Amino acid sequence: MKRFSFRLQRLMDIILQQLDQKRMEMATIQLVLDQKIQEVHQQQKATNTHEHTLSMYMQNSSLSPSEYVLWENFIDFQYVMLGDLVKAQADIEHQLRKATDEYVEIDRNRKKLESLKEKQYQRYIEEFERIERSIMDDIGNRQFIEKQNGGGTPWLTESGKT
Repeated sequence: MKRFSFRLQRLMDIILQQLDQKRMEMATIQLVLDQKIQEVHQQQKATNTHEHTLSMYMQNSSLSPSEYVLWENFIDFQYVMLGDLVKAQADIEHQLRKATDEYVEIDRNRKKLESLKEKQYQRYIEEFERIERSIMDDIGNRQFIEKQNGGGTPWLTESGKT
């Protein structure tokens, strides 16, 4: 009997490659996301520091109206930059969710193929065992017939050759 071979093994190999690629893509996106989160935190910290500095100047009354307007514009720009960073972070999070969903779908396909492979292997084993039982039954029947006929092997000559 020939060895077990899964006809869809090539497809299984392609799916496993896709899973590896998707895992690497997700890791790359996660790295970019972590960097973006760090940038957002740094921008938040810088903006808070600038606001605190402005409030200190306001308490000391050491700012002219034009300086105050400059500070306000600067802080507004800081918030615009923070908003851009937060939007970029949300876009990266969306990319990560999309990649994760694709990974889950590919993994589902892998599981289906593995299940199919296991079922085919079980059928192969059952067929192999059926053939083996058939051969063993034939041998048993021949031995029984030999005993009934008084010994000797009808299919072999005295020299042991057919």
